[in-house]
Amino acid sequence: MDVRSFKCCKGVKAANYFRLLCMNIYHASCIERKNTMEKVEGCRILCSIECKKEYLKRKEESAMLDVKAEQLARKCSEQQEEILALQETLDHKEIENKELIQQHKQERQDKDLLIKRLKR
Repeated sequence: MDVRSFKCCKGVKAANYFRLLCMNIYHASCIERKNTMEKVEGCRILCSIECKKEYLKRKEESAMLDVKAEQLARKCSEQQEEILALQETLDHKEIENKELIQQHKQERQDKDLLIKRLKR
């Protein structure tokens, strides 16, 4: 955070409490004296109805984004499990196919051998 002048006391430099909407900086004692401002989340303050509405709107949007992120993470996890299950099925099918190919080759060899014997 950059060091700026307080809104309430222009000559004093500080990086303390700041308004969410306009980003003006205030002394803690000036906030208490004004009695119209509300401290929220660390060094943030709400100075007006508009500021409070904006804060609540942002907080609600943040909560909705958290829910969406959780849903996406859950869906991603489910899809990852599905991918692993499909990979396992694919691996099993590849083994089955190799066994069938080997069995087919053996049957063909047996058949060719039988044909040779019959021709003699």
